[in-house]
Amino acid sequence: MDPMTALLALVRDPGGALDLPHYVQIAHALERARFDALLLSDTKLDPLVVLPALASVTDHIGLVADTSGVAPYHLARKLASLDHLSGGRAGWLIDTADGDLVTTEYVEVVRQLWDSFSDKAILRDKANARYYDPDQLRTPHHRGEHFTVRGPLNISRPPQGHPVIFQFGSALLGDVFVDRATDVAEFDTVAAVLGHTATLGDRGPYAGATLRENLGLARPEVVR
Repeated sequence: MDPMTALLALVRDPGGALDLPHYVQIAHALERARFDALLLSDTKLDPLVVLPALASVTDHIGLVADTSGVAPYHLARKLASLDHLSGGRAGWLIDTADGDLVTTEYVEVVRQLWDSFSDKAILRDKANARYYDPDQLRTPHHRGEHFTVRGPLNISRPPQGHPVIFQFGSALLGDVFVDRATDVAEFDTVAAVLGHTATLGDRGPYAGATLRENLGLARPEVVR
């Protein structure tokens, strides 16, 4: 699938009670309608709390967090955790309010942290008491204009390599920013309202097991 045709359901205000069963109903309706992902905005409950819960009751739909105000290390860890819990369905809508330079550096730090362990680092070798191969671990130490962050991240590399990074509109911050920071710069959104989400008859089954596979995106190599 061309990633520019990605269809996300924007859940800004779910209406009704702010409880998990309500969000579960919305997620099930969207998955039946073959939406590529559910985009949960940071207006009511914390997306990084709700989405892991939805990971346990869905099988295919991507789970994208719209979040801001989280330090790079903590965001990298939470999104990596979501990617593991969901089997590779995590996504992140980046906050561009601080401008392209700050946002680009923020994203670069998060990507470096996701690559703390190589794909072959985790051994789980009980016989030899080796959980990981130290030679496959790197310790990113970022000291930039806006952020100073020391790794490594204390979790193995996400199943997708990096959760999919979205940005609203390539015109917002320019082509250089898009090339360096995002995976999907343009996509369609539909407001999700329980009971009013129609089945999309022309959309076929999900193409793969992960959000990247469903969107036709390559798995990124480890950044060294």
